[in-house]
Amino acid sequence: MQKYIIQLLKDLCDEDEHIRFAAARTLSDVGGCDRSVIDALVKASRDKLWFVRLAAVQALEELNPLDPAVMKVMGERLADEQEDIREWAAWSLGKMGPPAAAYSAVLGHLALKDPVFYVRLTAAEALGRIAAPNDSVIISILEQVREDEDPEVGMTAASALSNIQQQTTDT
Repeated sequence: MQKYIIQLLKDLCDEDEHIRFAAARTLSDVGGCDRSVIDALVKASRDKLWFVRLAAVQALEELNPLDPAVMKVMGERLADEQEDIREWAAWSLGKMGPPAAAYSAVLGHLALKDPVFYVRLTAAEALGRIAAPNDSVIISILEQVREDEDPEVGMTAASALSNIQQQTTDT
């Protein structure tokens, strides 16, 4: 492992939150998929400061989104107190597609209940990306989300349902 990556891994544990943040952001650019980098970022995704958690979650998604540990972190972060992290985790799981289907229940809860409209919107979009054509649970959730108080969320749910329907006709 190169010296600068070893230093960045140390920096993820620094007392200064700005150094931890910068290390997480930099590792997304230079860290590769080394197990020690992924493990250190997983730990950083649980940092006490939200902007360090967000940087770690973003780095993990960029480095190796289909790693089981990364998927688990994204699932955990769906319940984060900070809405930007919930949104990023939902977006990341949606980007992962069907391999992230294990998180559909939590995504469904977000899509229906999150107080922040853009988290609901992103969760609805993610559900559309991870759903199998015959996934009646996700389809039912998206049908409910179509009635969201925010029209943009409802339109996103309708679009996700349309994409699922298209998958059915394509197969």
